Amino acid sequence: MPGLFCFMQSFLNRVIDDILLEYKTLEHTVFILPSNRSIRALKKLLANKYQTPIFSPAMLSVEQFIKEVSGLETADELEQQFVLFDLYKSLNPEENDTFSVFSGWSNTILGDFNEIDRYLIAHEKLYGYLEAIERIKNWNPNNVPTKLIKEYAKFSAKASQLYEKYRKELIDQKKGSQGIQYCVASEKISEFVSSNTEKSFFIIGLNALNEAEKYIFNFLLEHTNSKIYWDLDDHFRSDSIHEAGYFYRKNRNYFIKNAAKQLLCSTNDYLKKQHISIIGAPKNTAQAQYVGKLLEEIDINTKPVALVLADETLLPLLLNSIPPHIKNLNVSMGYPLQLSIIIKFVESILKLKKSLNEKGYPYQEVLNFLSMPTTGVFVSDGKCSALSKNIKKHNLIYIDAPSFKDFLSDPTFEFLFVDNLKASEFIQSIREILKIVSNKKDLSSIEKEAISQLENFLIGYYDSITAYPFLEDINSFELVLNSFISKGKLNFRGNPDKGLQVMGVLETRALDFETVIVTSLNEGILPAGKAVNSFIPYDVKKEFGLPTVKEKDAIYTYHFYRLLQRAKNVYLTYNTEPDVLNGGQPSRFIHQLLADPNLEPFITHKLVSPKFNYKKKQANQISKTPLLLSELAKKLENGLSPSSLSVYIKNPYQFYKRHILKIGESENVDENVAYNILGTIVHDSLESIYKLLPKKSLQEEDFTNLLPFVESHILSHFQKHYDKSAIYQGKNLILYNVLIKYIQSVIKRDKVIALSHDFKILSLEESLIATISESNANTPFVLKGKLDRIDEIDGTLRIIDYKTGTVNTSGLKIDAIEPLFSEPKYSQAFQLLCYVLLKRKNGTVLNEAGILAVKKPNEKIHLLTRAKEFEHPCSDIVIDQFEERLNLLYEEILNPEIPFIDTGE
Repeated sequence: MPGLFCFMQSFLNRVIDDILLEYKTLEHTVFILPSNRSIRALKKLLANKYQTPIFSPAMLSVEQFIKEVSGLETADELEQQFVLFDLYKSLNPEENDTFSVFSGWSNTILGDFNEIDRYLIAHEKLYGYLEAIERIKNWNPNNVPTKLIKEYAKFSAKASQLYEKYRKELIDQKKGSQGIQYCVASEKISEFVSSNTEKSFFIIGLNALNEAEKYIFNFLLEHTNSKIYWDLDDHFRSDSIHEAGYFYRKNRNYFIKNAAKQLLCSTNDYLKKQHISIIGAPKNTAQAQYVGKLLEEIDINTKPVALVLADETLLPLLLNSIPPHIKNLNVSMGYPLQLSIIIKFVESILKLKKSLNEKGYPYQEVLNFLSMPTTGVFVSDGKCSALSKNIKKHNLIYIDAPSFKDFLSDPTFEFLFVDNLKASEFIQSIREILKIVSNKKDLSSIEKEAISQLENFLIGYYDSITAYPFLEDINSFELVLNSFISKGKLNFRGNPDKGLQVMGVLETRALDFETVIVTSLNEGILPAGKAVNSFIPYDVKKEFGLPTVKEKDAIYTYHFYRLLQRAKNVYLTYNTEPDVLNGGQPSRFIHQLLADPNLEPFITHKLVSPKFNYKKKQANQISKTPLLLSELAKKLENGLSPSSLSVYIKNPYQFYKRHILKIGESENVDENVAYNILGTIVHDSLESIYKLLPKKSLQEEDFTNLLPFVESHILSHFQKHYDKSAIYQGKNLILYNVLIKYIQSVIKRDKVIALSHDFKILSLEESLIATISESNANTPFVLKGKLDRIDEIDGTLRIIDYKTGTVNTSGLKIDAIEPLFSEPKYSQAFQLLCYVLLKRKNGTVLNEAGILAVKKPNEKIHLLTRAKEFEHPCSDIVIDQFEERLNLLYEEILNPEIPFIDTGE
């Protein structure tokens, strides 16, 4: 068939011109097109052709036409599932499957039913074939069939019966799935044509036709004055193996008897490109950024520009990347409903309700609920913040129901505390909540639309409960709600005739654009992956003429190349980063384009990446302003601890953040005991247990008598940080028992000392403070600290510091003072000498200082020792030198010329 029209005239324009050559009036014509978007485009073209009023032709999408012929209303996906489950239970009364289990495979069998109907397959023959295959495959005279094999054979035997009942049930309700509508339409097409003898039908821009469509359209061509218009470039028509022409070749042969009524809008536009640019970018964000930059350079005001998203999840990123000067924007694919704040709020309520157990509500669900902006409509932000802080502060793994009920207090949330809540009760409560939220004055249009869609869903589900009692189960409701949310879209309003047109691949059918941008052109996305959700094996599909992966690929191939065939400027982006789940390689379409010698003059291929300023990072530093110096003076006057001074030596900037600005780590709930809390529990437990010792020389039995008190004291201190229920589970239970062993080992080590020494414990967790000196500005330099333990062995006074972490033994040997103020490895020695200095300033000279490694029960106390010919660390000479150097450290902290610099340590 020859080409009809000239270069770069759009497909729909060519079709209209051809029809108007024969028809002066369109009053009795029916146009059948792929989509509502193409219908609108055709209407606009017709309006431009006529300057006077005319009777408009009927224009229907192919689905609308099939629905009209069948006379059946469309049953939505959820309704189809409900009907199928009801029938499945009636056929299998012995099965105890719940709807939530059934829904895991129901969509698959519904998809198979649809295909069987759309391709006019005799279901008895197909399912009988499947049953026979299964029997042959698993036949073995020596083996008894397994339960799985028996169940599958049983399912195959009943699938045909289930299909018949499902089809009859929907038709009796004057409804149908899309497949049923196609099948019934093929049965009623003769009756339909008899009732519309005066009408002419034009089938425009279709490609992949199923058997029902072929039969229906062929009947129209044979019995009415109708035409069918194909859209394919000569480049693909002349190539006998190119997948873009796969369906055209099949359709042409099927309608061969009506060849005169088949018209091919064929030209060689595809090879008259001006520019094809292929751009690889790392990850979705870089693709979105590149498209944003590209749109700044493209004129979208003169002619519409198509921005086609192969991966529709890219929509939010792209919307944020569109330049602000682009005002004419039309998004036809819809914004994901699951991104709505209101939807997330309802989801959090359902999760909260379902998470309630005998312990209460898990903290994760409570914190999620408290963090929702919509929660503030019912509970003040201050109240939410207070509860959130309390949960984190006390590491509450569970929040008991009575306490949470008191917190909410609003009767609207009473349903959260009802046992065995039904789905209908939950729906009524959520509708009350939505009613309150919808009255907010500052509610955005997106959230209003989300509430409207959710309200319609809830009403529909509520009404379905009467017919299908199994829907009262809250688990079934959650499953259906999640399905609704994942598929739901919030429709945008825009002008589809001008500006930037953001759309999915299927929205481009029958439309032409001079400039086309396609994103996410990766294998597994466009074309889609090889996964097929069906119970019917590949070879059986081939045998019965059902579509397989080959047909699926051919559909994507046609849409891609049809979109490109009249475009003058094409930009194709793909993700260069391997991603197993979302397309790891450039699409085969990219490779095909690059390998086509006909396109070589027009095509460019480049890789892009986000721009980064590779300036050398400047170390963070804070200058000491008069106000900051004033705060520092107060801090020094109140006293600095050895640990805070260690932080300064290691990283002055961190000292500034932690001890001046009071910026600590973010507060979170620790389900498992954090190391800092573990250390606190050890110190507190040893203190309270050792306070039970008598104030005298200690004997072996004194420590033996302590052992029975270990568990109760540890439990008591554990409960200051964690709820009791959190202690006896998981890792915490293990840590609880480990702590018992730690404390017992400390007691046993001291017990051994008491056997052969005069042993006294003089103080525990003693808080000391001392003025070291004064600065030139008369600012006192104060040192303060808490000494874990002072004991005496055979007259030798020593300070013992408990450590639950690692002990750096090499850092406890000192041969000079200066390294203690510059090298982090000496931080433990630095702290011990601070304690020795504090004790001397308070009138007591210590002979030794050491660290007890709580986690190492077999190790002795690690004492501070000297290396080489250095004086003993606790001698007056060393302590005097240490004090002088400590003064210099204080002066450095107050020195306005020395900023707080981030050393990166």
